[in-house]
Amino acid sequence: MKKILALLLAAAMMIAVFTSCSCFPFTPAPTQAAETTSATEEETAEATETTQKATQKVTSTDEFPTEGDDDNDDNDDTDDNEGYFVEPQGRWRVEVPEIWDEYGDIVVTKNGNSVKFVYQKAYEEYKAGHVFTICTTAASHKVDVTNYPHAEEIYLDKNIQIYVLYPTDVQYGGLDGSDMEKEAPEYNALYNTREDIIDSLEVI
Repeated sequence: MKKILALLLAAAMMIAVFTSCSCFPFTPAPTQAAETTSATEEETAEATETTQKATQKVTSTDEFPTEGDDDNDDNDDTDDNEGYFVEPQGRWRVEVPEIWDEYGDIVVTKNGNSVKFVYQKAYEEYKAGHVFTICTTAASHKVDVTNYPHAEEIYLDKNIQIYVLYPTDVQYGGLDGSDMEKEAPEYNALYNTREDIIDSLEVI
């Protein structure tokens, strides 16, 4: 152990001697370091400028294709689904009118098989506001919609069944009915789009 320590101490002394000498063979020339740094800075600047130009090109609204352009074939599904709600598992989609951005909300259940279209104010305040619900199930577990008080099947194939549940009582107006007059126009504005939304359903 002492011999190892002695050898390490001797090596450390030798390194100290050589590093204090400007002739130590592994000392890099100052000019080379400066040139390398300068070249690296230039490359970094060029790369940054290229990145900035590429970012400007992507984010510029002038670069996006407009409706009717021949280049629209390369667009992704996000553009194709603008104005639509796509079921979480990607089995169907429906077109949703803009009025839903103002008064409505679309709530997906945890299992993803039920999508509730609700009047936002009533739903947030007391879990009411039900306009309609679209349910999706495997065809092998087909549901008898006649077991529900107000429901209808709107699609069935060998893979899936899609049916709609409708409310059976008043879904707005506040817990005590004091907001009935105020909320009726907003709820009805959503209710009046119900048929159009359901008719727009497209299995993907």
